[in-house]
Amino acid sequence: MFEVSKVDILNYLRKNRIRYCVDQSNTEVDYTRNFIRNKLLPSIRQKINSNIETAILNLIENVADEEIFLEQIVEESYKTCVSRTPAGKLVLALNKFNGYNLWVKKRLVRRCIVSISGTKTYPDKVTVDRVLEIIRGEKTAASLPNKVRCQKKNGELYILGAQKKVFSKELNLPGQTDIGINGYTFNTEIMNGQLDINNRTRQSAKVIVDFDKLSPPLLARNISTGDRFQPLGLAGTKKVGDYLTDRKVNVLVRDEIPVVADSKGIIWLAGYEIDERVKIDSNTKRALKIEYSLGGQAEADPV
Repeated sequence: MFEVSKVDILNYLRKNRIRYCVDQSNTEVDYTRNFIRNKLLPSIRQKINSNIETAILNLIENVADEEIFLEQIVEESYKTCVSRTPAGKLVLALNKFNGYNLWVKKRLVRRCIVSISGTKTYPDKVTVDRVLEIIRGEKTAASLPNKVRCQKKNGELYILGAQKKVFSKELNLPGQTDIGINGYTFNTEIMNGQLDINNRTRQSAKVIVDFDKLSPPLLARNISTGDRFQPLGLAGTKKVGDYLTDRKVNVLVRDEIPVVADSKGIIWLAGYEIDERVKIDSNTKRALKIEYSLGGQAEADPV
């Protein structure tokens, strides 16, 4: 109906003797749309362009076509340089991002903010400019509308939403357990017989611990404030946070690292180290193999 004028509609109704009603509120100018229709457009039609409606329709058509083309470019760029962490944080690879034209950068930033905030409203120029300042290194972090935060770290821009993904799930022994955070699955297997006591791989997605040293149930959960464990080979305990700091683990994703704990405490900082208490030794009769998988890094969801 955009291409049909009010005059055309009224002429059609009269010609075909079709009854119609008039919404009297359309004659008022309190609403912006009515002001444009009843005041602004007639003035433009009289003083500037008698075919203003046609000009506007042509502009809308051209802009719509260009918008589709531009969004296709942005979507391809988005897939190239934006990824999601398991808990849903957006990660913008700046080495790729910085190779784009400025208008693509601005659209990408808007696209990221809309995606992480879950709103349909695109951020204004001030918000986008603040993010670009962080990317250029003029600032390190910023809080944005809708409780969105962004921070530059190790050549990447992290864009975080308001909610932290909290998880705590009892592991099936043996069996598979989805812990409720995007992609994380734990598999456990009870092993009997001769075991290689040197099979204590560090920073692995798979470990073997002494089953008889455990105090089930086992829970896979977030790292909690004050969590401590005794890393394999260490004489005493250490805060999990300090352990990760020593290994230069990005603070922005530490809340996504699972720990596996029994009733006595942490037995495995998943992907990093087991606790000395549960290591296998020459007396081990039964062992538990624990393996976690991410299922592939998830890309950011389209808006």
